[in-house]
Amino acid sequence: MSAVKPDGFVRQLKTEPRRYHGILVFGPNWDLVQRIKSETLSSLTAVDPLVEVVRLATADIDDNPGKILEELQALSLFGSSKIVTVEAASASVYKECVSATTVGWSGAMLLVTAGDLKKTVAMRKDFEASPELAAVCCYEQTSDELAVVVVAKLGAEGLQCSRDVAGLIVEAVAGNAALLDSELDKIVAYCSGQDSVTLDDAEAVCAINRSSPLDAVIDGSFAGQTDLALASLRNLRNDGVAASSILVTLTNHFVMLMQMHAACGGRRADTIIKEWRPPVFWKRQPAIADQVQRLARNNVTVLAEAIQTANAASRMSHEVSWPLLERLVLALSTRSKA
Repeated sequence: MSAVKPDGFVRQLKTEPRRYHGILVFGPNWDLVQRIKSETLSSLTAVDPLVEVVRLATADIDDNPGKILEELQALSLFGSSKIVTVEAASASVYKECVSATTVGWSGAMLLVTAGDLKKTVAMRKDFEASPELAAVCCYEQTSDELAVVVVAKLGAEGLQCSRDVAGLIVEAVAGNAALLDSELDKIVAYCSGQDSVTLDDAEAVCAINRSSPLDAVIDGSFAGQTDLALASLRNLRNDGVAASSILVTLTNHFVMLMQMHAACGGRRADTIIKEWRPPVFWKRQPAIADQVQRLARNNVTVLAEAIQTANAASRMSHEVSWPLLERLVLALSTRSKA
């Protein structure tokens, strides 16, 4: 049985890049599937920079059954090794992958990516059963598991990282594995010359969803804090922020709250927000959860009408006036107090 965990597989690739001649990367965590695919290709091309990578689409295989095996058995155009990648998006691809593994090949590598596959799917069973093939299962990772990944990856770059700091980094990207890789790259660059990553370093770098000056207006408007909303609005005006950008921000935020409210379906708002994509910055999550709950308790139609009226008035006058914004903020905050 060659079913392996993603991070264990990545470590294995670095020491034994050619252990398997066929790899299936699958699971519901598509971000992680793509990351493992990318790291697999990077590891293999590092061993052989001249390796030929042949990418087959589902349409290629539908038009030419047997194309996978044909490419695997054909010599590389460059006289070097070959990697054939396939995104398994249909039953016909599953079938051709199984057919190829049954016949066999030598010298080439087959790299297949797929979504969630039941244990009864022939392709998964085939890759898990053979010692020459590997099946990498990419399920959702817990925050603790991702924190371990952060510590290990930064450690490999010569940077020590405490579990508390790693936890902050994971929360900042709301568990998004692909986004986590991007943030770690930035942290490594930011901390160049250091031997560790501090809490201040992590907070300075992980700013993808950092609180903005507009957050006070948003929170005041949708959490029933009229004084805060109006005072923050005046501060933004004094700072030269365009009134039109504030109206767009309030409108987009309301739409997001509506979508979150609709997605709840009996589930807790904070659970929905932690799963939200793009991720909500971790420090903002409690405030957003409160706003979603307030939205559920209030007349959504009244808030929607206030937003629509403000947008319609701005289109008629071809500009957004500050008095218009003040009236909107007052209407939203008053209605959100309940």
